[in-house]
Amino acid sequence: MYELVHEARFLQSAHKVAEGIMQFRWSGGALLFPGDSISRLSCSYGNGSAGIALFLNRLLGEKVILSCSTASSEGVKPAVVI
Repeated sequence: MYELVHEARFLQSAHKVAEGIMQFRWSGGALLFPGDSISRLSCSYGNGSAGIALFLNRLLGEKVILSCSTASSEGVKPAVVI
């Protein structure tokens, strides 16, 4: 929403969401999060690490490609590397 109307309150809300999400980060060194059932780590786009990585990278203003492979020849880093 911030990108459309450029109101600071929307950007602040996104940062608050990011702070809340980070409380569920797996502490094993990689950027991994549990899925919707919180019983296992999930790499799905809909409710796991891939979607969270996309949100966090967008919040930081970086362009990323969701991929589980190596970086492309254009030098763009993948959001999720397994």
